[in-house]
Amino acid sequence: MHKFKYRVSVIVPIYNVEKYLKDCLESLLNQTIEWTEMEVLLINDGSTDNSYNIAKSYADIFPVFKLFSKENEGFSMTRNYGIKHAQGKYLMFLDSDDRLKPDTVKSVIDFFDTVYEQVDMVTYKDQGYRNKEKLPLHFRYNYLKNNGVYDLNRFPYITQTRISIAVKNKLDENILFPEDNKNGHEDLQYCNTILSQKMKIGYCDKGEYMYNRSNETSVMHEKFFPIYIFEATINYYEELFSKYEEIPAYYQAMLMNDLSWKLRENILMPYHLEGEIYSKAVARLKALVNYIDDEIIMTCPSTDNFHRHFFLNWKSDINKCCVIAEADSISIFKKNKQLIRQNKFEICLCKLQVIGESIYMLGFVKSALFNYLDKPEVYVVIETSENTIKRVRLELELSSESYYRTKELTNHFWQFVFEYPIYHVSSFRIEVEINGFTYKTYYWFAQTSPFSEKYKKYRAIYKKFVIDFVESQFWVFPKSEEEIKYCREEITQKYKNLKEIYAIRYASDDKFDQKVWLYYDCIGVKEDNGWYQFQYDFDMDDGISRYFINANKNAVFDSKYEGQIVEFGSLKHKVLYIIAEKIITAYIETENFVPFKKEERAYISDISHAQVVYLQHGVLHAHLPWKYSPGRVEADKVLISSEFERKNFVRTYKFREQDLIPIGMERFDFIDRDKQPVKRILFAPSWRNYLIGSKIGNEWTYTDEKFIKSDYFKVFNAFINDTRLERILAQNDIYMDFKLHPIFMPYLKYFEHINNHVKFADGTVTDDEYIMYITDFSSYVFNFGYLNRAIMYFIPDWKQFISGMNQYRELDLPFDEAFGPLVKNADSAIEQIEIIAKQNFKPHKLYKERMENFYLPMGNNRGEVYKYLMKG
Repeated sequence: MHKFKYRVSVIVPIYNVEKYLKDCLESLLNQTIEWTEMEVLLINDGSTDNSYNIAKSYADIFPVFKLFSKENEGFSMTRNYGIKHAQGKYLMFLDSDDRLKPDTVKSVIDFFDTVYEQVDMVTYKDQGYRNKEKLPLHFRYNYLKNNGVYDLNRFPYITQTRISIAVKNKLDENILFPEDNKNGHEDLQYCNTILSQKMKIGYCDKGEYMYNRSNETSVMHEKFFPIYIFEATINYYEELFSKYEEIPAYYQAMLMNDLSWKLRENILMPYHLEGEIYSKAVARLKALVNYIDDEIIMTCPSTDNFHRHFFLNWKSDINKCCVIAEADSISIFKKNKQLIRQNKFEICLCKLQVIGESIYMLGFVKSALFNYLDKPEVYVVIETSENTIKRVRLELELSSESYYRTKELTNHFWQFVFEYPIYHVSSFRIEVEINGFTYKTYYWFAQTSPFSEKYKKYRAIYKKFVIDFVESQFWVFPKSEEEIKYCREEITQKYKNLKEIYAIRYASDDKFDQKVWLYYDCIGVKEDNGWYQFQYDFDMDDGISRYFINANKNAVFDSKYEGQIVEFGSLKHKVLYIIAEKIITAYIETENFVPFKKEERAYISDISHAQVVYLQHGVLHAHLPWKYSPGRVEADKVLISSEFERKNFVRTYKFREQDLIPIGMERFDFIDRDKQPVKRILFAPSWRNYLIGSKIGNEWTYTDEKFIKSDYFKVFNAFINDTRLERILAQNDIYMDFKLHPIFMPYLKYFEHINNHVKFADGTVTDDEYIMYITDFSSYVFNFGYLNRAIMYFIPDWKQFISGMNQYRELDLPFDEAFGPLVKNADSAIEQIEIIAKQNFKPHKLYKERMENFYLPMGNNRGEVYKYLMKG
């Protein structure tokens, strides 16, 4: 055996990690192994920050560190550089934003010595951390528990995909990391290649790789989007599987795990491709799934149970499934193996309300069985107050919850609405009928419902009724005002040990019969439809107490509103929220109008039953079925401004037409359609989710390096400074205001300002002053459509957009049906501006007609909304 200079070489690739590098290096200095037995190879991969100087300062003092520097080539080539220079018997790897526990290196190589002839790789615990908080361990540690050698054919779900490993240094015969850097799975491929020799792995139960999951600047964060790795990943698995007549279970499990987490993270499907190319890519993906045994799909620990049936339905032999329905259960069999069996069906209750003299219930039936069956029949069995039984069949629609824990349509869950005169109901329950057999149900209660299984809360108290849930049955009890007050106080007394909850409930118990309306906009928004409606309604003398909930600490209000402006999240806000009759909000995300934490809401959901009126803050045109639906958002009524929205909310988002308010947004009251614009163009692109870090509290973190390398920045920066654009603007004596989205304003400093006819707008703009509007997919475009202005859509990162990197990947109002031309590069944008300039900055006839026909008839929208709300 070759005589090595060191027992181990630890290879640390370094690239722009100045924030984390010292902690990484300190963790290596603190290793319990003798320094004479270890070398640490620090390989600077062309860092542009202070990383090299930090590494050098350690290498100059501590001989255990050996510093190398080279041009930027990426992780794989940098690790390979280290492998080629390593002089240790074993090779270990540590990314420069991660750390090792002190006993790690010594424990791992001591153990490796004991199993040297049996394995080529030893792994150890890989513990993720986010902001110093431990994250759940990978499922492989359900199998890797004690020191030992594990046969991968017996333990296929070990799926070693990370570099928390030690391997033998085989010198000239070393396996290297793949250097094409195209499939995003270099670690997985490296591990698979080494493990393929013996299909065994050693596990050391001491030591820990401390994986930093809070580093938003890490290049690992973005590289798994299909736009970057789909083709190479498919190629890798196709090539790997082609080597075997019978695919080892370990590799099947590896692929299944890969597909599962990508489905959950919405990075599975190759949406960056279009047309026939997309169809062929999906066919290749499904062909790979056909290599996975059903048993692996059904038992893979990283695969959600409902997603298992999504993948099973991808297999070509899915037609071999058969349904066996019996009186006590229903089952799905495939090739004589049972895939699923149920004797009860889950009812997910989203809302239960008393509206006027009717009971209203919204929910959905949830079962993986529906991936194989036609639509079931669902009935509400009512015991009436006249002691008769009535069975009401419910109309079913595909629920948006069928996008289960992902943005893919994975399952078939069926949404229902039940509305019935409450005075005729004594009790009711839900039954599911399939193939003539009736099955019992059990319940899951959403946060938006008044009940909670977790907190054992099964009573809802309304103004004239109490509804109890007992053993899968709902019981309705009419109550007098005094009885209602007693019921509220009785439950409030149970919360004496929760001081704030008790105080809030106690304060609200004496006020529950008051008429209170609350109005909201959004944190960081100066004024929007919530404020506009509040201003109008405030002057009405109608016996209603109105409050505007202010989420902006620096906001200044007229003294006339004194006492009616309430701080968001204050004790007063919480009391008002409980007793409110209506919540009127321009933003529907709960953090914008609910003052309680998620876990606190269960303590007040039995008595808080406000009608939520969603005014919107724009026209919903982004395709978001996994977000906007009656069961997912708390909107009971939605204000719309167009016939398009009426159809869209009903067809796409499954709202009832009677729950839409066809009047028009309040903001349109302040837009003067007859005002003549000045010679100014507004260029206001939206923000991008993939070009920003995480949100901590109400503050975003920023990824400056990623931003300045993006197509978004490079194309837009070149466009606003293009001499051709400057010439067109100068010839037409016109100026362009460039306005970034408020979230992106910290990036404004990177844009050059050379073009004298382009101004940077950093404050509020007045829409009706502009003659033309340029955007990408911002809903702000509908303000300018209302004005009938010339509009152009400009999306330089089109591939990233359609691949879903910005939360959504398509629009409900397609670009070819929108208000202006779509361009994807600066040249086309300048050409279109020149064409529009020749039209005297008037919209083309086609777009003009679309805009004129788009909006509902409007006039005094705030007054009409007020009248609507007063009707109840």
